[in-house]
Amino acid sequence: MIRTTCLQGAQAMTPKDIHDIASLPAARSATGVRPRHEAATAPVTADPVLAPRAPDKVTTDTQRELQAAVEHAKSTSGETRTARLAEIEAQVRKGNYKPDPARIAQRILDEAELLAQIHAILRT
Repeated sequence: MIRTTCLQGAQAMTPKDIHDIASLPAARSATGVRPRHEAATAPVTADPVLAPRAPDKVTTDTQRELQAAVEHAKSTSGETRTARLAEIEAQVRKGNYKPDPARIAQRILDEAELLAQIHAILRT
């Protein structure tokens, strides 16, 4: 005979036969699935797992604000870039544009380092 000890309330109970096991209260399921005999008699809302909940809500207000901020950044950076390119073009036409070789070299190295880091991340 297999012996198991079950806790019922605060006291331990050792079932001696099948009738003792049948008298134990049913275990609650985390999924809310009930035994057939219990499902027909108990109301569905008695189980907190199956109790009705407030519906989920989704808003796009934050996304609208973020999209507006992105559009503003794009438009202002485009204007700044356009103005800077026009200034450089005017300097080149006049013949007094003097690029800084050290700055150009540093930017090339920074970009190469960033690309190497991205490739290393993508490989893993």
